[in-house]
Amino acid sequence: MKKKAVYSILYYGVPVVILAVFVAALNSVPYLKRPIGPHDDVPGLMAAVEAHVVAGRWDQARADVERLITAWDMVARRIQFTAGRDKLTRISANLARLRGAVMAEDRTGALVELGEAREQWDSLER
Repeated sequence: MKKKAVYSILYYGVPVVILAVFVAALNSVPYLKRPIGPHDDVPGLMAAVEAHVVAGRWDQARADVERLITAWDMVARRIQFTAGRDKLTRISANLARLRGAVMAEDRTGALVELGEAREQWDSLER
């Protein structure tokens, strides 16, 4: 009787545990994209870059764009298996275009790319 109980647990328990782990992993994007520290605060850095661009402080905007790209790389590594690859690629492309717009001191282009990157960031959970 004891042997039958062990087989029963293995037969039903292992698949349930595996499914639970996969469901938890696939629904973990909201938790994984939260900043662990100030070095990977993507929304905060987006807001800082936007403030610098609007005020015309291009040197500070350039520095914050580099920090933003570094922070995004950290977060992207954490969520690469649970978020859609196309969304990750779009955010990376937006940030690359943002870097170019800030280097060219193009206020309109920078704000457009920031807005699109923010929208992609917000849609990662969907």
